[in-house]
Amino acid sequence: VLYISPDQASLDRRIEVVCAKTKCHLGHYFGPSEGYCINASCLNLVTSHKGMAPVVSWVSFERSWDPNVPSCNILRECAQCQTRKQSIILGGGCFWHVELAIRRLPGVIGTRVGYAGGSVANPTYEQVCGGDTGHAETVWVDFDPDVLSPRVLVDCFLALHDPTKVRSHGKHAERTGQYRSCIFVLDNHTTLQGTVNEALESCRSHLGKALATEFRTGFYPDQFWEAEIRHQRHNERSSYKNVDVHTLSLRKWLEIFGSRTNSTF
Repeated sequence: VLYISPDQASLDRRIEVVCAKTKCHLGHYFGPSEGYCINASCLNLVTSHKGMAPVVSWVSFERSWDPNVPSCNILRECAQCQTRKQSIILGGGCFWHVELAIRRLPGVIGTRVGYAGGSVANPTYEQVCGGDTGHAETVWVDFDPDVLSPRVLVDCFLALHDPTKVRSHGKHAERTGQYRSCIFVLDNHTTLQGTVNEALESCRSHLGKALATEFRTGFYPDQFWEAEIRHQRHNERSSYKNVDVHTLSLRKWLEIFGSRTNSTF
């Protein structure tokens, strides 16, 4: 869109909004405190069985949301009220990179990186790297199953890394390494447990060998310890990496991130 400011001599101080392609009038912009007034005939109103189309890209939604604009707050509240949310905890290597990849899937609402699967309460990153806590670097994923089905999410996760990779010692050590492959399903998601089992069996059959992925059910939220703030969305905040974080289609996502290395068990 284009913004056309009024002439200095004009009594009408509204900023006109026009289509950059057709130059047609769309409405007006009243500044950051009031937002936009756009003609309804210019909008494509998409409805669903819930009364509102699902938010496909929450990453884009967050980046464009301005808490100082009332209309943005109203839209955000409506979207949150009409969004179904499920959660799962995934680990498959350094949580910086896993989080960046998962956040670019359509339908992912939010993520947090943290530590799970070990025996030490509220560990620090340094403790986990020491190898004695038993924790894995993981990503807590909130997603909308109406946009991103649980099976597709788990399949993408298994394509993101090598789920058969394990070492007797080190970061990939089975059940103890901080980079180990693992999936933790929260206690109240019984249907999700079956979905994960099906995805793991399908992956094992496809690769023709056993998986090293640790799968736990009946996991509780207080068994996940959120990592230090410096680790949250690390690759997005690191300007030197110049990382693009817009949401991808599933096909494009697999082209970029679905490059599983040769299986070694």
